[in-house]
Amino acid sequence: MFIRTLPGKEKSVLKKVRKIENVTESFLLYGDYDVVAKIETEKKEHLQAIIMNQIRGIKGIEDTCTNFVFDATAPYL
Repeated sequence: MFIRTLPGKEKSVLKKVRKIENVTESFLLYGDYDVVAKIETEKKEHLQAIIMNQIRGIKGIEDTCTNFVFDATAPYL
């Protein structure tokens, strides 16, 4: 998930995102978004609950963009 924060809120948002149980990796970015978070769940409903109930409720988040990995086993081209 890509997260755009309000100016100056990057580190505080990252700290809160890292506390969410299913977030397995998260980093600060330079570019259109400020934070990227890898969220792993077995079911899309669980992912939806994490996004709606936890991540989007973090103060300082301005916008999010969620992307899905549909085949992590595909060989590199």
